[in-house]
Amino acid sequence: MFKTQWRRLAAKFLKPVAFAAALFGFAVGPTVGGAAASKQEITVAFGVDPTSLNPLASTSIPGRSVINHIFDKLVWFDLNGNLIPKLAVSWSFIEPTVLELKLRDGVKWHNGKAFTAKDVKFTLDSIRAPSRPNWMTASFKPISEVKIVDPLTVHIITKAPNRSLLRNLSLVEVVSKDVFENEPDTVQTRPVGTGPFLFVSYTPGDRVIVERNPNYWGGAPKLERITVRVIQEAGTRLAELRSGNVDFIDNVPVDEISTVEQQADLDLLAGPSLRVMYVALKTQRPPFNDPRVRRAAHYAIDKQAIVDHLLDGRTTVANTPVAPQIPGHHEGIEAWPHDPEKARSQLKEAGALGAEIVVAYPQGRYLMDKQVGEAIAAYLQAAGFTVKQESPEWGIYYTTLRTGNDAPYDVGLVGWGGDTGDPNWVLWEHFYSSSAAKQTGYSDERVDRLLEEALQTLDEKKAMALYREVQEIVVQASSWIPLYMQPNVWAKNKRLKGFDLRPDEFIIFTNSYVE
Repeated sequence: MFKTQWRRLAAKFLKPVAFAAALFGFAVGPTVGGAAASKQEITVAFGVDPTSLNPLASTSIPGRSVINHIFDKLVWFDLNGNLIPKLAVSWSFIEPTVLELKLRDGVKWHNGKAFTAKDVKFTLDSIRAPSRPNWMTASFKPISEVKIVDPLTVHIITKAPNRSLLRNLSLVEVVSKDVFENEPDTVQTRPVGTGPFLFVSYTPGDRVIVERNPNYWGGAPKLERITVRVIQEAGTRLAELRSGNVDFIDNVPVDEISTVEQQADLDLLAGPSLRVMYVALKTQRPPFNDPRVRRAAHYAIDKQAIVDHLLDGRTTVANTPVAPQIPGHHEGIEAWPHDPEKARSQLKEAGALGAEIVVAYPQGRYLMDKQVGEAIAAYLQAAGFTVKQESPEWGIYYTTLRTGNDAPYDVGLVGWGGDTGDPNWVLWEHFYSSSAAKQTGYSDERVDRLLEEALQTLDEKKAMALYREVQEIVVQASSWIPLYMQPNVWAKNKRLKGFDLRPDEFIIFTNSYVE
C-alpha cells in the first residue's frame, strides 16, 4: 500500500541511488576490502533514551525499536504496508463486531513459560483500562470485551463495527500476564518477552544490551549481541560512527550528509517516512484559546524555509496531519502560506501582541529538532509574541507536553508517525475531543461526529471522504500546525548487512549480520 507512493516521493526528493540501496539492501560505492572475520555483535547509537522497556509505557519509535527486539507484536506490516502474522497467525471478522485471532503455538516467554491467550487478553485489557491510560488507550476504547476462547484463540469484541481495529493491533507488543502481575517491579527495566533477543542490561541514559535468543520461534538471529547507546548530540553520534565505535546512527545532521557519502566504509540510508512533524498549541488557555492567535502562529511559521535551509530540501511541506502516503490524505488542501504581516494583524486584532508564550522542543529525537525548534521560536517572536524557549530531555519533554492544560509549554514541536497506515490513527488521537484533551485541548462536536461515523463504517470510500472532511476543518482550526514530512536520514557501517529502511521508522536488526 505504501510502497508506490514511498518510491515516488523518494525519487522526487531524495537521492535515488541511496534510497534504492536502503530499500533493497545493496551497498552504494565500493565495498570494504576483504571480508574480515567479525563477531556477530554490533553497537548502534540513538539520540534519545528508551525511558522505559515496558511496551505499555514506551512511546518513542527509538524506544519501541529497542522493545521490538525483546517483545513480539500480534501483527505487523511488511515493507509494502501489508499486514503480516507475528504472534497472531490468522485473523477474521466472524461477526461485524467480533474479530477472531488465532495465536501461534509453541511460543515461549524468555523465562521458559508458554505464551497463551491469557497474555493477549491481559495486554489489551491493560491498554484500555481507564484507571491507567497510556498512549494507545484511545485507539482501543471501542473494545467492549477481550474473550479467551481457548489457549490459542481470542475474540476481540467491539461496541460497534470498527474499521481500524485490525490495523491498530499492529501497535501492540504482547506482555506476560504472569510477569506483570507477579513481578511488577521488573517490567520497566528488566523485560521478559517472546522476541528474538534476550534482555541483558539497561543503564538509563547510557545503553541497553540484548543477546540472541537461541530458542526464538522465528529462528535464532545471526547477531549474537546488540548494544544500543544513547548519544543525544548528533555530531557526537556521527563522530562515533566515523571512528568505528558504533555501526549505525539515526538522524544524521543534513549538513554532514556529504561527510557520510564520502567515507568509503559508510552507507547513507535515506528515505521518506510516514511521520508528520507539527507544532501543537495549547488551546485550553490564553493566548491560544483564541482562534485568531492560533492562525497568527500558523501564518508566522515559514515551513518551506525550514525545509529548504534546515533540512536541505530533503522533504516536503505537510499540508494536513495525514501523511501523503496514507489513504484518505487530502491532496486538495493547500499548505498554509507564510504571511508575517497577516500573522501580526491577527495578533493585533485579538489584542495579543506581546503575549508571553513558552516554546518547547526536543533535542536528538527528530532530525534537526533543536534547530527547527529554535526557528519556530524566532518566527513567533518576529510575529509579535514574547517567547521563552525550553528544550528538556526527551522523556520529560514528551510526558510533560501531554499533561493537558497543566503543561508548562504553550507551543511544542512534535512528530506523529503513520504507524498503522490509517488516517484514524492521527485524526482520532489528536482531534477527537477526549483524546486531544491531553495535548492541545482541541474540541469540535462536528469533528467528533465525523470521526465516529468514519470509524464505524466498513465502506472504505465513505470513510476516506469523512476523513478528508475532518482534515479541512482541523487545518483551519490550527490547534495542530503541520510542518513537513520527517525524512529518515540514517547511516551505517558497510559491515552491517541485512538492514531494511522502514517507512514507519522502526529500526530493527533481527535480520542483520556483520561481515
